[in-house]
Amino acid sequence: MAAPKWVIIFVMLEPALRIPPITALGGLLVRWPGGWSWADGMPEPRVRDQLLADLAPAFESLPSGYPATAGLPCTTGWIGIPEDWRNPGFWPGGCLHPVATREIETMVAERRRVTRGQVDAVYALSPAPREGVAARRQTAPRKGAEILGRAGTWRVVPGACISVDVWAAAMGVIVGGAWDPDDEDWLLGRAELLV
Repeated sequence: MAAPKWVIIFVMLEPALRIPPITALGGLLVRWPGGWSWADGMPEPRVRDQLLADLAPAFESLPSGYPATAGLPCTTGWIGIPEDWRNPGFWPGGCLHPVATREIETMVAERRRVTRGQVDAVYALSPAPREGVAARRQTAPRKGAEILGRAGTWRVVPGACISVDVWAAAMGVIVGGAWDPDDEDWLLGRAELLV
């Protein structure tokens, strides 16, 4: 008798576990496993996936032997997230994206939990100054550009080191559709035909 009860419970939960499809243009473009299509089923090759990484800061990648992470297993390297990661100067267009913000908060909180509150020292390029705000003077660490291979105003700051694998998994999530500006008029015209 127990087997049928489990089957019934599974059948009852299965519809609730379905994730709704990702859409754009008010649901007229739908992301299916094979790519983007219009609601009428016509494929749309001009639309590409917009990943969470497109909307989040591009923090510096640190080598796997980075000293702040000594003793913690990671073979792929680390992403150094400075404590002031919410500074608009780090974000594309100066705008914090709510989903990216939530993901970064979750990763930093998990890092703090695993390391029992340890704060890592990370190399970070100074964020772009906002319009009308004088840039603060920063002292560049002597080997910062040499270690990470980029020139700029470097600083060593408190932060959190997140495994490149964890960062890639979180930032590789599809959050919408994107297209070239040249295609926008055509896509909006096609959407109007479907309304």
